Amino acid sequence: MVVRDAEGMIIAAMCQNIQLLSSVDLVEALAARRAILFAQELCLAHVMVEGDSLRVITTINNPQKNRTQWGHVVEDIKKASSWFQTCSFGHLYREGNSLAHSLAKIAFL
Repeated sequence: MVVRDAEGMIIAAMCQNIQLLSSVDLVEALAARRAILFAQELCLAHVMVEGDSLRVITTINNPQKNRTQWGHVVEDIKKASSWFQTCSFGHLYREGNSLAHSLAKIAFL
């Protein structure tokens, strides 16, 4: 994941190996949760999390409870996001963030 400031400059980056799980959506949700925790560790006040899974981002933005196998992760994300002054979640096509995609490839190795 890549952390940028308001001007788009990179201020931090990380990658983490997530063991192969039962679904891509679960992995994407776990990555979003890790991004929120990383932003808390950096003591950021305003956060925008971007992910390339439209289904996961849509689910996080939906106020209704998610009943999928990864719904508990979404609930964790929603709870943790209340820590920030502002926090939003947006969809970004994989091609739109090649640095984060490259970090994901490194973590997979």
